[in-house]
Amino acid sequence: MSNKTLWLSVILSVVLAGSALARDFSADAVTKTKRETFQSKIYFSGDNKFRMEMQKAGMRSISIGRLDKKIMWMIMPDTKMYMEMSMPDQQARGMSAKMAGEVDRKKVGRENINGIGCDKYEVTIPNKSTGGKDVIYQWISDDKIPVKTEAKDGSWSTEFKNISRASQPGSLFEVPAGYTKQSMPDMSKMMGPGAKRPMDYRNMMKGMPGH
Repeated sequence: MSNKTLWLSVILSVVLAGSALARDFSADAVTKTKRETFQSKIYFSGDNKFRMEMQKAGMRSISIGRLDKKIMWMIMPDTKMYMEMSMPDQQARGMSAKMAGEVDRKKVGRENINGIGCDKYEVTIPNKSTGGKDVIYQWISDDKIPVKTEAKDGSWSTEFKNISRASQPGSLFEVPAGYTKQSMPDMSKMMGPGAKRPMDYRNMMKGMPGH
């Protein structure tokens, strides 16, 4: 599994956990699997722009999602290069009040996450690889921020901390000047058999360590 595929898997785990984000905010994101913990900085602008900054093994990686343009940029500051990939219509429609593909959602309680009052939901999503269903818990703040998202079986979770509700500069969501464009590899091939759809939730999570 390459670092590029890993970055994309983490990014999509956050984006697919999105709620109705018609506002700007930034936060520290902590994504955990059974074996590893990844920390990143995320930025959201309205319901169609996001940015994630990560660092692993001394390498910096920035990913920018432009749902309004139906594209995602994978930016490598250390080499001043970037790659561009298209986003399917189901993802490029913007972050909605529902997780991609969900078939059932029910409120199961009210809890505080990092001092923020949240409604807790149990969400069911079909698993196209197994023919079964995945169950995910989601904690949504009163202003519709997905403060935490976690697999019911505890195999992974994504949590937002130090949330700052503030306007984000437009420059955060553009490719920096002077960067060279590279060709994007075929992500479905990199993810192996079964990843028939690049945006398949389960297969994206399988691409992460511990899956």
